[in-house]
Amino acid sequence: MKTGHAFTECYAAPLSDCARRIDREHPISKSILQVLNRTGELKIEGVRWLDKGEERRLSPDALASKMLCNRHNSALSTIDAQALRLFNAMVQLNEELGEGSAQRQRERVWLFNGHDIERWMLKVLCGLIAARMFPLGPNGEVTALPSLDWLEVLWGQLPVPDQCGLYCFGDVGTVHKLSPEVNFRGMFPASRSECVGLEMRFFGFGFGLSLIKDRIFSPAVFRPKHLLFKGVGSANKLIAFGWDRPGDGFGFNLDHSTQPPENPASQIF
Repeated sequence: MKTGHAFTECYAAPLSDCARRIDREHPISKSILQVLNRTGELKIEGVRWLDKGEERRLSPDALASKMLCNRHNSALSTIDAQALRLFNAMVQLNEELGEGSAQRQRERVWLFNGHDIERWMLKVLCGLIAARMFPLGPNGEVTALPSLDWLEVLWGQLPVPDQCGLYCFGDVGTVHKLSPEVNFRGMFPASRSECVGLEMRFFGFGFGLSLIKDRIFSPAVFRPKHLLFKGVGSANKLIAFGWDRPGDGFGFNLDHSTQPPENPASQIF
């Protein structure tokens, strides 16, 4: 049952289901920021309050702001947990495929609901906009707060619209350098003035969230089936995505190497 309350400090206020306490929330999941900050090397750039090209080292808490009530915030904890699982899976498979790893011959499978990852990316986009951190429009204007349609998708009241959703970037021969980093930028196609999606580098992979039916990412696979990693002489490490409404029907088969390949053999199947 909805509370019927709408507090202006909460960017989900249009849903009329707020609690009375406002939480400090991180646009990017705090758990992922903490992993990135283990070495004290969490850096940020591209936000409104930094000069173009300026980079600054920050703590995770410095990126929090009051933008969600605790009711709406806690309702998204499960998709934050799935994003952390995906990030940790990337870290683990990269370590296990490394030369000398005792786990190279152990097959691994991680299963994910792809729609959870889509919603997490939408959460990041809504949070960055609501915190007035990012993104800016093509002419430097501040992007409008998330629309009611976006909010209904984010909180699971509506499905992601047809032909919208998650893309994974790449094509035959694409090289992905796995590294513990996350970065983002908003998508502003020339034909539109509003933000219509999010481009993300997630542990060296490019992912995109499109909120319009146009294919704004290329080359890319819409709603990929899997990311399959195999090193020389190693067992397979598989990240599989399940979809209620599948996309292109392809996945990525990737050769893992500790050295830059002379002839990249990444393939899409």
